[in-house]
Amino acid sequence: MKIARIRNLINETLYWGETHLEEKLGRNDWDVVRGHIEPYLVSKLEEFRLLGLTHLTLDELWTFVKETLIKKKKDALYLHELVNFIMRLSVNDYLNKIRLEMFKGINLEELKKSP
Repeated sequence: MKIARIRNLINETLYWGETHLEEKLGRNDWDVVRGHIEPYLVSKLEEFRLLGLTHLTLDELWTFVKETLIKKKKDALYLHELVNFIMRLSVNDYLNKIRLEMFKGINLEELKKSP
């Protein structure tokens, strides 16, 4: 029964409306979706490695894709749109996320006091 529901989600549309995507699909459903789009993730990971981002793993790339989609997408997402999103990612997109996370952890008051 659950497999049929997931197939319908993949074949038709991945909906999540105003709630978070993980609340609609659940963590296990994300894994099924990942199984279908994994060749595209591997391709993007190989591209990133060719461009010098050798430390990135497939799991880290998938987490980045999920987090970015949850933040940005507010309506229905078709499977081809998910693939398009993955294939459009650039190394700069990933590095911007890393930079933002780094800056969130910096205390500006301590930087002002240090010589």
